[in-house]
Amino acid sequence: MGDLLTIETGLACNNRCGFCPQPPLRACGPGWKDPDTGEMRRRIREAFAHGFRELAFSGGEPTLRADLPDLIALARQVGFTRVSITTNGRRLVYREYAWSLLDAGLTGVSISLHGPVPEVHDALTGVPGSFRQAVAGLRTIAGLTGGGRQRFDRNTITLIVPENAGRLRETLVLAGHLGADLHVVQPFILSRETLAVASRYLMDQEALVGALRTALQDPLPHGGRVKPYNLPPCLFPDLGDRLELQQYGLKTWRMHRSDPGSAGRREVSGQFWRDRRCEGCPARCPGHRLEHLPQREMVRQIGDAVRRWAGSRPEQREWVLSGLDLLGPEALGEVFREARRECRGGIRVLWGGIARTEPAEFLDRAVQAGIDEVCLVVHPSHRRLPDRGAWVPGNLEAVREALSRMERRAAPPWSSLLFPVGALLDEDWALSEGDLSELAKSVARAGGTGCYVAASETLDPLDSRQRTGQEALGERLPRVLGSLGEAVRPRLVRSLRSSSRSPGKTLEDQVSALIGETCWREAWIVHPFSGNAMGWVSWSEPLWLSADPEEGTSGPDPQPPPSTTR
Repeated sequence: MGDLLTIETGLACNNRCGFCPQPPLRACGPGWKDPDTGEMRRRIREAFAHGFRELAFSGGEPTLRADLPDLIALARQVGFTRVSITTNGRRLVYREYAWSLLDAGLTGVSISLHGPVPEVHDALTGVPGSFRQAVAGLRTIAGLTGGGRQRFDRNTITLIVPENAGRLRETLVLAGHLGADLHVVQPFILSRETLAVASRYLMDQEALVGALRTALQDPLPHGGRVKPYNLPPCLFPDLGDRLELQQYGLKTWRMHRSDPGSAGRREVSGQFWRDRRCEGCPARCPGHRLEHLPQREMVRQIGDAVRRWAGSRPEQREWVLSGLDLLGPEALGEVFREARRECRGGIRVLWGGIARTEPAEFLDRAVQAGIDEVCLVVHPSHRRLPDRGAWVPGNLEAVREALSRMERRAAPPWSSLLFPVGALLDEDWALSEGDLSELAKSVARAGGTGCYVAASETLDPLDSRQRTGQEALGERLPRVLGSLGEAVRPRLVRSLRSSSRSPGKTLEDQVSALIGETCWREAWIVHPFSGNAMGWVSWSEPLWLSADPEEGTSGPDPQPPPSTTR
């Protein structure tokens, strides 16, 4: 069996799931366009030319495309042996429409079912009545594909979150009654777009394993099988044939990519950890999702790093701590207290205003632990790469809200800013002089005096395009930095991999000549959840500082927490 390729059909969707990463992208503005019919037809043919023989369409919601039957027919005509769709199932309630997909050559559906009753499912999808329609859609498909028809895959997809974890078995049993015999179950997955709702939906690995094991302690009455996705099968050695293991590769052709092979492994490698059980494992599995690591294990690993760095530099009087975005309130408090016990001098915590811990609690924990400074890292909105077709939201509003909270406190920890000055010189980044002036005034009102400027030659090390912008400096840069006001004195922060004094005429040199500089290399506490490898989720990581010193580490310790090895 070859790899299955999923082609994204667009962002349009008639559900409003709170856990979905796409709503922020839908707000990007007119630059974002769903692929038109011509582009979709090109992708289908190119996918077949790349050797794929099984194809799936996903969204958004693919059934909202008027051309979906034609795309399915084309896929079958060019030679795909199986063509399926991933859908919320709501339009399948219409028998004539469902039949048009089958008649075009559809060979399978995967329908989202997030609970056994409307109160659970509709609360997660954000649309009253969506449960009723999904159930009716499943019934329609079962009625049209039963009997002597060729093999047709009727699957359900259930996201395991705290709101439905205790009713997972009921959901799977219902799906079986509706004609499905394979059930994909998967946890909530973090990204920058979904980090803001992590406190509602994220579960650690222990809780996820417990929910699935409870649901499958007895075989499902209809004999259905469960396929865990983003949950390694080694976590369930006792469930035997109740599980279906992943036996084929899964690849996705993202909307903004030019071809199915253009997304490199580096984009996802930092999202998983592998342990000793992974060695020699026959499963097609990338490992364990990083965000599902138990909180106590994250605390242990960050605490070990804090003690190691503090112990190796007893004379250090300033410390910079970042990469705490995945910690909940209790875990965050423990790390703050550990840092305060071990580190002499001032502690500056980098924060993007968005984290697993809500802003009010984040600041409360910082106050309780005696953190000296909270530095707000500004990630401006920017054009999505590589197509530059739409603006991806940044965290400017979250930074404004965080500063507003700190203004009301007017007590330690004091506030400061860190922003990439190159964003002012590049049309692909949305950061204005007015934005910076406004933020600087908020810092001053909150009692802060710090404003740090990054001036790396490349705004984002993951972006291969160089953006020096030096020819645009002229008189503009002094004017911009001067607009921050006398109460907030800006200073350049040297990139962590740059020399303290670059001999050439780099952007850092030019900015340093204007405002002076500092370097955080010796102060930076490197731990397994900090650095550029966490750019997929962390708002506290200033990627344009190249925050992975050569002596640092990336990724969590290879050993799993004890409770997951049983």
